[in-house]
Amino acid sequence: MSVQQGMLSGAKWALVAKWYNRLIGICSTLILLRLLDVSDFGVVALATFFVSLFAALSQAGAVRYILVKDNLTPDQISSVWSLNIAIRALFTMFLIASAPLLAAYTNAPEMRLVLTVISFNLLISSFRNVGLDLQEKTFNFRQLTLTLIVSKTVSVIVSIGLALVWQNYWALIVGTVVLQSVEVIAGYWLCAYRPYWCSKHWKEQWRFSKWTVATSIFGYLRSRIDILLLGNLVSTKSVGLYSTAQEFSWLPMTEITFPLQRGLLAGYSSVKSSMTKMRDIACNQLALNFALLVPSAFGTFAVAELFVKVVLGPNWLEAIPVVKHVTWLMMSAMLYLPLMPSLIAREKFKLVLVLDSVIITLVCAGFYLFRDQGIEGLSYIRAIVALIFSVFLLFVYKYTLEVGLRFFSKLSFVVFTPTLLMYWAVNWCTQLPYSDGITLAISVGTGVSVYVPSLLLLSFFYRDQLPQVWNLCIGIVHVINNQIAKLDWRTQ
Repeated sequence: MSVQQGMLSGAKWALVAKWYNRLIGICSTLILLRLLDVSDFGVVALATFFVSLFAALSQAGAVRYILVKDNLTPDQISSVWSLNIAIRALFTMFLIASAPLLAAYTNAPEMRLVLTVISFNLLISSFRNVGLDLQEKTFNFRQLTLTLIVSKTVSVIVSIGLALVWQNYWALIVGTVVLQSVEVIAGYWLCAYRPYWCSKHWKEQWRFSKWTVATSIFGYLRSRIDILLLGNLVSTKSVGLYSTAQEFSWLPMTEITFPLQRGLLAGYSSVKSSMTKMRDIACNQLALNFALLVPSAFGTFAVAELFVKVVLGPNWLEAIPVVKHVTWLMMSAMLYLPLMPSLIAREKFKLVLVLDSVIITLVCAGFYLFRDQGIEGLSYIRAIVALIFSVFLLFVYKYTLEVGLRFFSKLSFVVFTPTLLMYWAVNWCTQLPYSDGITLAISVGTGVSVYVPSLLLLSFFYRDQLPQVWNLCIGIVHVINNQIAKLDWRTQ
């Protein structure tokens, strides 16, 4: 199987898992939004942040080690699995001991018990079957996909059931513990590989992992530093508004773009000796990200008010401006996502740390300079920081992957032109005198109807100067035609 075929296979299975999990996840979230208070989601967002931060601190780099290193022995594989368990057991105790201090930092006394309970997710997750990572290395994602589907299904059922009875944040907390537990169990049930305790290669693996730990910590802080700062600056209700607005406004990125990047690190690692091949992978992924996320950001901004009213409900109207602001974070993410795996594949960890440090510093400075602006003002500052960082990343691409501003200029013209046409059409539709639900449906349908043909037409005219977008469009058309052909064959 070629690198491109492997990445497409990985994307397919990742999309299956993501779309299934998001389908039942959205259904459960919409139910929970009406059963629980806004502040409950703030408590869960803060608790999840801290346990994920400690997970980053205790990151032994098992996945990256297996994906990047070649010709691994069974002892090496089991050794990195064992190292992960040892480190996470230690940090589970650290998190439990830190719970009182973290509760004081967030001005939420209830966080102490919440963090104590959710900290066990660290220890549970460390027992995950490392055989799933071996299969990812060979672009076999079937067992990993099934594991995610089974665990998500069980956790959703548990969360909704407990929410109906308890009607507080404990339903969500217990649901996360169930999710981790079932994912570990399903991993051993579906994957035949069995690691064993081994400490033979810990010293060697720690030399690799120390950079992985640093990049994991800074990478997580880069993506979630806003939640950490908001936990101290605003109420848990405001944190709940921000985290929920972010989750829904980022749906195009988390549910489409993220899965399509599954296998990207493995792909980069297999061609890391050739800058030309790495650049080709990056340009193809950038074309995909631009084509999906630029219209998504503009579209979400245009329909934010209707979306909140229809989807989130009347208790969440304060989230409307926050949704409008945080959607622009996708603009920096679409550049950052293809860049990071390329740097990790070439073990340029110091540059990764520098990039993460830049965005963390900018967010911290912005939030504390404007800390009295409330959640609406702070979300606006976060969007401005993301756009500034996007400009900085353009120059990093030139330095690391030899992707120049000329490529980005052509790509921006081909994608932004139909996007602006789409935005104008959607903005006009939002003023229609129908119910909010009907107007939202018309607006979204109009946006797709305007954007897709416009992109196809413009990418056709620029197919020689910018083949990545045209090839992307042709590839999607072929996939759709193949699916239609299969459907016709089955119905005959």
